[in-house]
Amino acid sequence: MQLTFLQAAVPLTKKYTKRTDGGYDKTSYPLVSKVTSHVEEIATVDDFAAALRAHAEKGHCLHTGSLDAALVEESRKGHHNKDEERSWIMLDLDGLTYGSVEEFINELPDPFHAVSYIAQHSPSSGLKPGLNMHLFFLLDRNENMSTVRDWLKYTNLVTKSLRDQ
Repeated sequence: MQLTFLQAAVPLTKKYTKRTDGGYDKTSYPLVSKVTSHVEEIATVDDFAAALRAHAEKGHCLHTGSLDAALVEESRKGHHNKDEERSWIMLDLDGLTYGSVEEFINELPDPFHAVSYIAQHSPSSGLKPGLNMHLFFLLDRNENMSTVRDWLKYTNLVTKSLRDQ
């Protein structure tokens, strides 16, 4: 399976800077118009984690789909299909009030139980209350991402502990 990462002239990440009063200033993801793509071939969740770490250290971000061509300092507009099929998903947890990642996963449907996953802290982790992280799961087959989004919305609605957050 392939993962696509994007590089720009500046790191593609949020940034929190501590102020002298103890609070934090947040700088959102930079708006960039030109990117360079990097494709990584992975086979396992360990490969996925290694690719995420390597590219994060370089200030690259993971693109949530593939591109129809390699990009070199150009716009990605018109080069991606957000509803394509792929064999991984990322759940973005923002301030969920669970005691642990495992507690959250236990609220998800059975296919998420007893499987390997990658937990990546968000830039706000430890600064904002609750779980603030990205969870990456490999799927056993390609799934249409539009269908997965609909299923996740449904799961949020029918799972009381998720619906109430």
